[in-house]
Amino acid sequence: MNILKNGTAPVPTKETPVSNNQLPAVPLKPTATEKPKVEKPEQIPLEDRILRIQVLGDLIAKREKLQDSLKKISSYKFSSESRFDKLTIEDGEGNEFTTTNTDVLKEVVATIKATILRKISEVDSFITF
Repeated sequence: MNILKNGTAPVPTKETPVSNNQLPAVPLKPTATEKPKVEKPEQIPLEDRILRIQVLGDLIAKREKLQDSLKKISSYKFSSESRFDKLTIEDGEGNEFTTTNTDVLKEVVATIKATILRKISEVDSFITF
């Protein structure tokens, strides 16, 4: 708007229309009639969902078996006398190895625990939704 020399603004007349520099109000929130569009994810076929549930069930059963094995191996207590502790390994052909060395037994148990924990972690990574 132009300001006159005396510092006043011109008064609008019929010849000088009032300019409204106002924009229409924009609602900040969607109204009740406006619903945001939500795309539905593509539906997986029923057979695939059933198969996925079966695979998850098998993985859960495997994880529970590994947890039981971990509890069992963790329950081993070694005596102060090595003659009471014994480890025997036998192959399919009947070959047998037996040791009573407590240090060897502790190392074998530690290795078995580490392997079971690694396997549990692997199974956990496959259990997804």
